[in-house]
Amino acid sequence: SDPSHGGNWTLNNVLITGNTASGGGGIYTTATMTLNNVTLVNNSASSYSGGFMANLSNTTIRTSIIWGNSSSGLFYNV
Repeated sequence: SDPSHGGNWTLNNVLITGNTASGGGGIYTTATMTLNNVTLVNNSASSYSGGFMANLSNTTIRTSIIWGNSSSGLFYNV
């Protein structure tokens, strides 16, 4: 299953780094998502949300690091 197509996702103890996209360089999701101890670092997006983009979704972020990502913003909710 793909988090860009909805559903429920949980990520635990994950490093997401060095990714590139037009939006949501590290993660782009429309799913209900929980991030536990996740590090999003050095991701980039050409348009918006270098680290994480939650599009019309509910997201819970716990004990996580979102750092060093680049674009017009790290977190963007449409």
